[in-house]
Amino acid sequence: MNHLKRTKIVATLGPASANEATVAAMIKAGADAFRVNFSHGDEEAWERYAKLVRVLEERLEKRLALIGDLTGPALRIGKISEPMRVERGLTIEFRLSEASDGSFVPIPQKRLFDEVEEGDEVLIDEGRIRLRVTDVGIDSFKAQALIDGLIKPRKNLALFGKELGLPSLTDRDIECAKFAVAADFDYLAMSFVRTGSDVRRLKEFLDREGGEDVKVIAKIETKSGVENLASIASEADAIMVARGDLGNFFPLEEIPSLQRDIIRTSLSFGRPVIIATQLLESMIANPVPTRSEVVDVMEAVREGVDALMLAGETAMGNYPVEAIRWMRRIIEKTESDLTPTRIETYRAETLYDRFARGIALLAESMGAKIAVYTRSGRTAVRISRYRPTTAVYAATGSVKVARQMSMLWGVSPIVVEARDRDEALENLLFRLKEEKLLSFGDIVVIAFGIREGATEVVRIVQV
Repeated sequence: MNHLKRTKIVATLGPASANEATVAAMIKAGADAFRVNFSHGDEEAWERYAKLVRVLEERLEKRLALIGDLTGPALRIGKISEPMRVERGLTIEFRLSEASDGSFVPIPQKRLFDEVEEGDEVLIDEGRIRLRVTDVGIDSFKAQALIDGLIKPRKNLALFGKELGLPSLTDRDIECAKFAVAADFDYLAMSFVRTGSDVRRLKEFLDREGGEDVKVIAKIETKSGVENLASIASEADAIMVARGDLGNFFPLEEIPSLQRDIIRTSLSFGRPVIIATQLLESMIANPVPTRSEVVDVMEAVREGVDALMLAGETAMGNYPVEAIRWMRRIIEKTESDLTPTRIETYRAETLYDRFARGIALLAESMGAKIAVYTRSGRTAVRISRYRPTTAVYAATGSVKVARQMSMLWGVSPIVVEARDRDEALENLLFRLKEEKLLSFGDIVVIAFGIREGATEVVRIVQV
């Protein structure tokens, strides 16, 4: 188990990493969680990915979170016989259609054609291709390319700055969510979240489907999402800053400050934060990141995020394992001379919050490590939020909870079997000594998750 880095790494699975040797190498290199993008592939492929992760986590004795990423109400290009090359100044036709022979761009969603207007800017594949709308018909429009590029099937499409009012939870999302519950995923990432009620709707659906223990990550990627972040953070279990799609609604030069604001607000609500997309993107084709990518990752670590997510780098890139190694290398270097970022709360601290903060401060004042036993993982979430400078070991009797805690900043989850809480902590201390994570003379602050009526919840032990 890796206990050096505190910021966690999420890797996206795909054709480049869908084999046992590569996934095992990524885990050994430092991956803490794996994402399956439901926008690509089918249930057969997703089930294969999930089984691969579960087999390897047992073999390598490391608990790993499995994240299912819902497509959401995204606009996507339909089927094209072959990618369409466009050059600046060329006029391209878009039609309401499921497929195309390559003479036009097919878009299967009618809502786009109801909303598009002359002068709109069309962004394809997170802005890699930009076009200006010049002529609008009933179920078609024409647009002039502003830059050279290649239009590929199934890539996302957006009108810059416009939200089209599509349903937050689509029929496809519902089917994918059912699959995720049946396949024992730990998190579901909800795309294009606009309000807290969107998250609540998904949680209510999961409860009905027997997935009440699946946690929801709200992806912030629209203007509404940014404006309603407080209500979203109140409902979600975690927040993802989806920078690629944010670029469809905000000028690129505003993204860094937006990222910083989203991180601070989310952490103030005690919600873990993930930064996603375009972190080490050059490593899709190259074995070494660019200097600007290294700086970008370092800045995200300094801002206090819980996890950094690789997408195309590990799903379809030529160097998935190298991307994980570089991410870990950058994180560890940044953290080696960094005082963890601590965010003040926007809301009144509860008794449980104050308890967690007290544990963190007590351990730091004594130079002690933290060992906590938690049934649900909530105590670990709260302690992690206060960013203690000491190691945090979180024991639980639930494998699922341990997997979910693997995404938390600075937390090392351990599954222990025990008849009661005292035995659980005894077993945890034994495991830590056995794995040489505790040595003679170490001080440990031991804590149970606080519960109503408890009188003894903290102990101090010297090994």
